[in-house]
Amino acid sequence: MPQPVRPLSYSSSGAPQPETPPPSSSPARDRSQTQLPPLAVKPPMGQPAYTGLAPPNTDTAALAALAELEDEEDARILKESETYEVRGRLCVDDDETTPWLRYTKWPIRLAGKPLDIVIASTLQPTKHLDDYVLGTWAGRDFASPADDEAKLRTLMAAADLMLGRAMETLEKTHHCIRCWLKSYEETRFRPIPFTSLRTQQGQERYFSIWKQFICYVFRAWATEELLREEIYGVQFQEKEGLHAFVDL
Repeated sequence: MPQPVRPLSYSSSGAPQPETPPPSSSPARDRSQTQLPPLAVKPPMGQPAYTGLAPPNTDTAALAALAELEDEEDARILKESETYEVRGRLCVDDDETTPWLRYTKWPIRLAGKPLDIVIASTLQPTKHLDDYVLGTWAGRDFASPADDEAKLRTLMAAADLMLGRAMETLEKTHHCIRCWLKSYEETRFRPIPFTSLRTQQGQERYFSIWKQFICYVFRAWATEELLREEIYGVQFQEKEGLHAFVDL
């Protein structure tokens, strides 16, 4: 079994230094002198092989700014962990002031729509075998049929398996490959790896957001087309359909 490659430290004169720094050294101060040994990483198709930590054209200041923004987003997700219940289902407070909502224009798209139904549509299915009443529309109860809720429970179980496999794959993926995954351009290497959220709470919250979105999309798709436009304000193209799953 091959032994892991350990990084070497080089002084300004280029002479190799001991792998273990002296007791008086500062990891923070010496970090700029530490480099990874050359690695041959397969780049995107048509691009030259990468053989170092970062190409000369990498804008380290811009990368640091991006990393700071991502840390702020991680912190925001953790801060939104406070929840409350509606009919036994966990909910979160609405917030139309986040940059993401302003950018995607969801508040504009959903203006005039029954937000109680929209929010209820994001909640994960319970173990109850009856219809799930989402709210009232045109003076009548608007519900997700029990059969659709059963399919959604199956879909949620599949989502858990998918997310678990994704985490296993991430843990076994080489550091440099994960850096390429987080690079925004095909020809510019970003020396910051793609990683999971730092805390278990943040990771669970992130997974929960994805599952809420899947529930919303499924229930919107399962709604009759004209009623879907009136209530949810969304349309699906044929290639975006869930026919194979809905018809199970």
